[in-house]
Amino acid sequence: ESACLCDNWHGWTGDDCLSLGIGAKFHLALVIIMLILGFVALGWGSYTLFRVKQQGKIKMNSTVATLILGLVSTVLYISWRITKLLVVLTPERGADTMTTENEVKNRKNHPWSVYIERAFIALATIAVVGTTLNIAVVWIDTSNRMKNLKANSTIKVMTTFRK
Repeated sequence: ESACLCDNWHGWTGDDCLSLGIGAKFHLALVIIMLILGFVALGWGSYTLFRVKQQGKIKMNSTVATLILGLVSTVLYISWRITKLLVVLTPERGADTMTTENEVKNRKNHPWSVYIERAFIALATIAVVGTTLNIAVVWIDTSNRMKNLKANSTIKVMTTFRK
């Protein structure tokens, strides 16, 4: 008789934990949806940056810096999700290193999860925090420009991204 010592987080099943169960299929579906959304965000941000450069309006201000940080965050997020996809699809690598006493294969034992995925998570978190903090700078810049307005004039909040 074999005990079920497979990784429940990634949905690995079977006597040797090499089969993909319903948990793995759910994980894969979720990761694919997240990747699609990530690529859409990357495409939109890249297109916006390209248009700004094409119009000759690119200058290093808080708005452009936030956009660039957002793109870096998106690339790191996509890299993290691709790594997760590879981890789920390679259960045979699940016990290559750091075998536990009872030989349980889990996400902590998968070398890609331990070394690569964690690095992408840390880098993406740092980039997202930087992007989020930079949004506050954009609002401060906007409010400073509003202080200089004369009566009956308007301010273009997103002048960097419009014609």
